[in-house]
Amino acid sequence: MTNPKTYLVTGAGRGIGLELVRQLLAKGENIIATVRDAKKADRLLALERESGGRLRLETLNVDDADSSAAFADRLKGIPIDTLINNAGVLMDAGASLANASLDAVRAQFETNAIGPMRVTQSLLPNLRLSKNASVANISSLMGSIADNKSGGAYGYRMSKTALNMFTKCLANGEPDILAVCFHPGWVKTEMGGSRATTEISDSAAGIIDALSRLKREDTGSFYDFQGRKLPW
Repeated sequence: MTNPKTYLVTGAGRGIGLELVRQLLAKGENIIATVRDAKKADRLLALERESGGRLRLETLNVDDADSSAAFADRLKGIPIDTLINNAGVLMDAGASLANASLDAVRAQFETNAIGPMRVTQSLLPNLRLSKNASVANISSLMGSIADNKSGGAYGYRMSKTALNMFTKCLANGEPDILAVCFHPGWVKTEMGGSRATTEISDSAAGIIDALSRLKREDTGSFYDFQGRKLPW
């Protein structure tokens, strides 16, 4: 590859994030991967050692403003071509309204909606250094109001809907940055569980491929991991 891009992937220690890093490295790209504690990310540390300098591992807590500010300061002056806001949590999914924990709802908003906004805001100078910057927010079909036929999972659904709205606002407010959100599928991760229908490798490959095919006019849209447009 003559002109590798620089990708930044949050929540890269496991699941979809880790697989995105693996597949992007295999394609010859440069990656900055973030986790809450880089010293404990054994699989990423191994990939970093094998990457020939193409993988940079960083500590970042997307819930913490000081952590995000310090992270952005360490990356000052480094162009970022694609930011993938992947870090997310699912809590209290089976609770009814009567039993739902509002603390869990707040925690999910902090990580799933405010976190991506905080990180994107911190890294705007880096994105503006790229000639073709893009932001991909890993959302969920559970954030689609039109698709919600079952209810439940209050905090997760609401926070992903908020993430989708942030994506649309970003697309309108920063026209030079392609901003989209992705439903990664029901993926066989710790969050998705063993009954999930999508392999991690298929989800990551689909997201990478779909991103590569998007054009500027696609900004502000919601896609599944196969590149199909989804209802808001």
